[in-house]
Amino acid sequence: MKAGERKHLWRGKLHQKRYSLIRNFNVLIVLLTVLLLINLFLGISSMISFRDHNEKQIEKILGAYRQKQDERLEFVRHYVEWSAVHEPLLRDLMKHTGAGKEVQDLLVLRSRVRDMKNAYGAGVMFFAYLEGEEKFYHLSEVKIPYEDYLELRKRAPQKAEKEGQKMAWQRIRLGQDRKSFLFYGVSYRGVYVCSLVDAEKLRGNLDDIITGRKGYYRLLDEEGREFLKVDGSGGSLFPLFYRNYTLQADPGGMPYQVQVHADVYSAAAEQEIRQSLILLLLFVVLFVAARYIYVTNRSVLRPLENFQIALKNVSAEDSILHMESPPLRELEPADQQLKNLVSQLQKMRISVYEEELERKKFEITFLQHQIRPHFYLNCLATIDSMAQLGEIEELRKMVLFTSQYIRYLFQVDSNLVRLSYELTH
Repeated sequence: MKAGERKHLWRGKLHQKRYSLIRNFNVLIVLLTVLLLINLFLGISSMISFRDHNEKQIEKILGAYRQKQDERLEFVRHYVEWSAVHEPLLRDLMKHTGAGKEVQDLLVLRSRVRDMKNAYGAGVMFFAYLEGEEKFYHLSEVKIPYEDYLELRKRAPQKAEKEGQKMAWQRIRLGQDRKSFLFYGVSYRGVYVCSLVDAEKLRGNLDDIITGRKGYYRLLDEEGREFLKVDGSGGSLFPLFYRNYTLQADPGGMPYQVQVHADVYSAAAEQEIRQSLILLLLFVVLFVAARYIYVTNRSVLRPLENFQIALKNVSAEDSILHMESPPLRELEPADQQLKNLVSQLQKMRISVYEEELERKKFEITFLQHQIRPHFYLNCLATIDSMAQLGEIEELRKMVLFTSQYIRYLFQVDSNLVRLSYELTH
């Protein structure tokens, strides 16, 4: 086969092959459904992965925070207790050794506290009060306003734990804005040593937790009163994406409770949901479009195709007998005209059939009239031949048969005679 013939044959096959629009849309919907399910599965897997990773990260941050705060506050508590009981320089300050010696002792104490700053961290202040001298010293850098300092000077001796009492952290509020601090003080033989911890400096690495726009973390004292709350930013807006975590207070360590309400799915999971919703919206739009095309095909295209087929096959008997009215309103006038045309064609066809039938009947009658004289002549010629040959018996039978047949033809007034009737005569 030549290349041109193969090309022509291929084009013919391609031309004969028909593709259904509805079938293609059904295939597209199936593919999109599979894609949607795969995307949903991958999205859920990614969200679970994000959640597990964020939960582990939050638990890791909270564990490190507790360890850090336990060590830090334990150091502060130990230093306050040791200083109140064993610090010789504070005893020297009570002996009235002179202003020069007092300044020198304070410088040594402050230098010692400053050297330990890496151990107790930022936001911690130490103070000492000598009961007999009624003097209040700051042993570290003071990072509160002077009014708050004076208020603390009045309240510290009252807050300090007396000898024999159970020592514990307390929460106090200073200044007009009632800012919260953790207070720990010890009194021993006229010497009061206390520490003040700024609540804002207790945040530590809690800021590393991505709490989200609806999330937060807060600190509560032993009575459940909130003294610090930090709202989150970023993250998800879905409330279901948030989880609660709690670090309980420990009398021997961290003296306050930490509550965290954090987004464990993060903004990436929210993005996955948006992507799935967009794909779902595309699926809905495609489904609606497919439904619209299906209705259009059933209500418009298919009636047009049937109408076109009826026009092409209007000369066929089946199309005439089995034509159906199209559901398309615009085709009703044309359909009515086509039916009228078909009815006229049927009438014309019946007339033609009747004329043809009459003509055939006339031809048959004419042939009958032509056949009968020839038959009679043949019978007479046969009788003559028998007479010449002297076949008297056969001649007698032939004459009898011919007379009976002629009598039968005169008796029967019909164009159609059965062969059995003719044979009996």
